[in-house]
Amino acid sequence: QRMGWTSLYYGWTASLMVIPRYIWAAIINYFAIVRATKAYLLHLVTKNPIGWDKTSHDLPEMEEANDMKLLLGELLVKKELISQAQLDEALHIQAGTKQELGSVLSNKGWLKEMGVVKVMAEKYHLPIAELDPFAIPADVMRIFPYLLLRKIRVIPYRLENDRLSIASCKVVDRKTIQQLKAVCKCQIDVHLTTKREINFSLYVISKLLQQEEKSNSDLVNMMTEMHTLLSTMDISMVAKLFESI
Repeated sequence: QRMGWTSLYYGWTASLMVIPRYIWAAIINYFAIVRATKAYLLHLVTKNPIGWDKTSHDLPEMEEANDMKLLLGELLVKKELISQAQLDEALHIQAGTKQELGSVLSNKGWLKEMGVVKVMAEKYHLPIAELDPFAIPADVMRIFPYLLLRKIRVIPYRLENDRLSIASCKVVDRKTIQQLKAVCKCQIDVHLTTKREINFSLYVISKLLQQEEKSNSDLVNMMTEMHTLLSTMDISMVAKLFESI
């Protein structure tokens, strides 16, 4: 059952790791039981209280944790990239136009869009995408239907070791990632980039797909015309034609 669910969400290669993990977990549980039994027996003999085994945790620094709680606009003000007055005006414009905060700040000339992306990447611990739509492999470009890419505004651009890197101009929610995983059957890594890069990449992908469809259509038309021509010729004429070729 564990292997089945792991394969469903993370792919069949990840499910193979369930077996050694299960064995390793059984070994750890065995030694944990031995240690707990020993501690309890010592408690019965010495009457000393049983201590609590604490697990060490790698927690973020207090300032970093506080930054995670801040809204994007507040974080931009804290980093002195914009002023509080600029943020207030941008939020007022955003409420009326429904634009994203980064687009409002960029349109006003107060902050470049990449500046907003870098702060978002730092806030959510996401890498910046190195996006070149002309360098995207054809098979990666076609992993998802184009209409889906245009709807959720993401660009698949690299596939390595069953991990698909997608570029987005915003943080992709967990539900969307699960839907994408169900289609591509591999792990997904979200990278951030600007809205302008996403729009340009969607335009390029659209043109490349149209060009590919036109080439396929031209090939089908040529084959149809050839079939029609050959069907009107007798066998001897066809034989002479191929001999001349």
